Amino acid sequence: MYYQAFSLNGAWEMDYIADVYKGEENPWTEGYYIPNAVPGYWEDMTEQFRMTHLFGKLRMNPEYGLQCYPIAEYVPDMALPNIVGTCFYRRNFSWEKTDREVELYFGGVQNAVSVWLNDRYIGRHEGYSAPFAMKIPADVLQAGENTLVLSVSNDGLTGYNDELVSGLTNRASNQYTGGIYGDVELRVYAAAVRDAVVLISEDCTMAHVQIDGEVGNCQWEVLDGKEVLFQGTADGDFSFSTEKLEKWSPEQPNLYTLRLAFDGGEIQRTFGVRRLLAKGLALELNGEPCYLRGICEHCYYPLEVHPSQDVKFYRDVIKKLKELDFNFIRFHTHIPPEAYMQAADELGMLIEVESPNNTSQTEWAQIVEFCRRHPSVVIYCCGNERMIDEPFLAHLRICAEAVHQKTDGLFSPMSALRGLEYMLIDPARKPYQKEAPFHHDFQRFEVAGEFTDLYNSFTLSNNSYETLKGDWKTVDAWSEVYGKPRLSHEICIHGTYTDLSLKDRYAGTRVGETLMFSSLEKHLADKGVLEKAPVYFQNSCQWQWRARKHCFETMRLSRTVFGYDFLGPIDTHWHTFGYDVGMMNEFYEMKPGETVRNVRMYNGATVLMADLGTNFNFYAGSQLSFGLHISHFGKEELKNAVCNVRLMQGQNCAVYQRFSIGNVKKGSVEKLLDVTLNLPDAKKPQEYKLYITLEAENAFVENEWEIYTFPRVSMPKSETLLIRREMTAKELNEALEQGKDVLLLGGKPFQTAPTTYQVALAGRTEGNLATVIADHPVLKDLPHSGYCGWQFRHLMEGGEAVRFESDKVPFNPIIEMVSSHKYVIRQAALFEAKVGRGRLLVCGLRFDENDPAANWLKARLIAYASGDEFAPETELDAEQVRLLIETKGRALSPNANLALNPNDKTAQ
Repeated sequence: MYYQAFSLNGAWEMDYIADVYKGEENPWTEGYYIPNAVPGYWEDMTEQFRMTHLFGKLRMNPEYGLQCYPIAEYVPDMALPNIVGTCFYRRNFSWEKTDREVELYFGGVQNAVSVWLNDRYIGRHEGYSAPFAMKIPADVLQAGENTLVLSVSNDGLTGYNDELVSGLTNRASNQYTGGIYGDVELRVYAAAVRDAVVLISEDCTMAHVQIDGEVGNCQWEVLDGKEVLFQGTADGDFSFSTEKLEKWSPEQPNLYTLRLAFDGGEIQRTFGVRRLLAKGLALELNGEPCYLRGICEHCYYPLEVHPSQDVKFYRDVIKKLKELDFNFIRFHTHIPPEAYMQAADELGMLIEVESPNNTSQTEWAQIVEFCRRHPSVVIYCCGNERMIDEPFLAHLRICAEAVHQKTDGLFSPMSALRGLEYMLIDPARKPYQKEAPFHHDFQRFEVAGEFTDLYNSFTLSNNSYETLKGDWKTVDAWSEVYGKPRLSHEICIHGTYTDLSLKDRYAGTRVGETLMFSSLEKHLADKGVLEKAPVYFQNSCQWQWRARKHCFETMRLSRTVFGYDFLGPIDTHWHTFGYDVGMMNEFYEMKPGETVRNVRMYNGATVLMADLGTNFNFYAGSQLSFGLHISHFGKEELKNAVCNVRLMQGQNCAVYQRFSIGNVKKGSVEKLLDVTLNLPDAKKPQEYKLYITLEAENAFVENEWEIYTFPRVSMPKSETLLIRREMTAKELNEALEQGKDVLLLGGKPFQTAPTTYQVALAGRTEGNLATVIADHPVLKDLPHSGYCGWQFRHLMEGGEAVRFESDKVPFNPIIEMVSSHKYVIRQAALFEAKVGRGRLLVCGLRFDENDPAANWLKARLIAYASGDEFAPETELDAEQVRLLIETKGRALSPNANLALNPNDKTAQ
């Protein structure tokens, strides 16, 4: 050890005021003994505060308690009853006089701290993202009794340009969190050395050791475990060859130890030989092609709220992510705890650290020096979705210089380039903007390009908000604007219904004390759908994973994007008071319908892709033609590959073709071949799996897609059935009063909501999260599993569902569109009813004559409504029909659009 540590953890006296204290005069008057005050968060001390006079003075988060379902428009983030203001800490300690340098070390403070030692002001530190230390003047510490006073405030932290600092450890459920969350120590140094870091050369042949502080006659050695590999001496910074060392990578995270011994102590640093480089539009890790298959770490800890400090917890998280073939984590506006980075070093996970928005340059430097010790950390970023203007570009340049001078990592200016690639709202910037190949600010790109290594690009919502419209060829055409490698920002913002079965897991927790579950249950019960919630959840997961798979595969088809951060590894409910975005729940358990095998098909180092787009419906007996592509970023070239194409129906293979591929080079995205299959003829709709494998000497790759076939049909003729695309209320009522049978192939004259096959965005109130298909004779020949799969892609796009706004109207849909649970709207895309002497069948789906499913379904609806099977169980009277026609519902809010979230005050 290169310092002697004296712990100040444990009990302190504490006092409190509701305001922020920034004065230099010692504020201490009196306080109360609080055991285990350090390290600790104030909100975890509430029970102890309750036993003192402090409790009556506490000011709580003013936003707490406002979050409650139903919510129809703007959805606020989760708020918890955190304490707002300043806590004063005091403790006495005994000290022996020393002539050595002494520093007061803080492992972490939320958000700012001022220090007095023996009634003398030492200084103030603002920022909560990294450890820091304050030098203690030699004449302040005295032999014998000493008194240390701290003032810790958690409100109104500002940074760049005196603007609000906002990140995920001080926002939403962490808004107004406060306390000293890391160790507090007095550190006595026998030498001038404060730090050492191992940086790797671009070609990975040399390691450069930078030593912070003067050192003479330093003995150094490199160890593999306990074995000394080589050693030497140095009088300052030095370098050594890495020729005999194995490289570090996610697949083989080889770690070594550098030990420095000098007069006054020794330093040990774990390091790995690795280097991520930008090469044109691509990325290379250790000289090999690299594709970053990443997740967005959203800082949600359901039971503890605050980030864990347990390395075992993070090892379990990373093991799960690696099982799903992820190799990269982007930390959304927060710096990971030391334990998280340690686990990533050990197990092999690449990391992008991202500071809170508006972090000061002082704290940015501390973040850089804190994270650069870890081989897992390869990218540094200055925030999320903040507007980038000319003054901020100057700030980013300085931040980039710190990364390039002090680390061996890459610099990304911002996650989502607002002001460069979107949100170009300043009319004064018009002369510096171009419309082709998309609307962008070319001058700002030129400036940013001078110091940027790679970009986290919004890709204009192609892979996030509007994934059904995602087109890899369009995204590739934009590459000339960037001129650097791109990672796609926050892909797959797809929601699911909330899993109410998890409610009991939150019992006794701070999140469990909110109204997130209880108000939702009441709202669903009030709407009469509480008992359906488990089915809604199951079916929404089926929809979500289909959308996710399509989005990932669209990404992997790109030739110019070399990675992504997937927004939804787990549900993160701090966001919008319920954010069901994950492929896993918040406890890292796979959601229904998704499997590890399935995820690895579209998220592996090597992925097969059939360029089917979003068309999975075909006529029976026709041909299915598509291009087969491969994205191969495995460790080596695929040798003597053979491709097997099977059209499976259950366990039976209906069509089989085999192709010789040869070798496939690594680091490539390429088209392997064109495939044409003759689809079997059939008199009824059929469901198949297009199952494709690529088998090489050194690899096995698989993928599969749903395929549906429909027979060509002629529209039945009916002289008794009234078929209309839309009707007026008067026309409909008159027809039903006359005892006619009516088939309405549209929603009018009823109140309707639009339908789309784009699953609703997570956390919002607008859009649909699930579908439910009832067991009904009209759909008896349609292959389905109780929900709308890809066979409904074109039927739902541009369609409409009838809104059952009045609880006086019975709700028995044949095809139900399930709205957000945050504001329930009962909707039916297909329903029937007996009305007086007449009968009514309503289908709001879109009947595109180019869609085989639409033609078959239209014919089936006509045949059904014309035959004896048409016997609606639901009866409506004239008043109930009137309510369906006239009862209007609320307009809902999407809450966020084009990466503009009202909850993030720094992104406005």
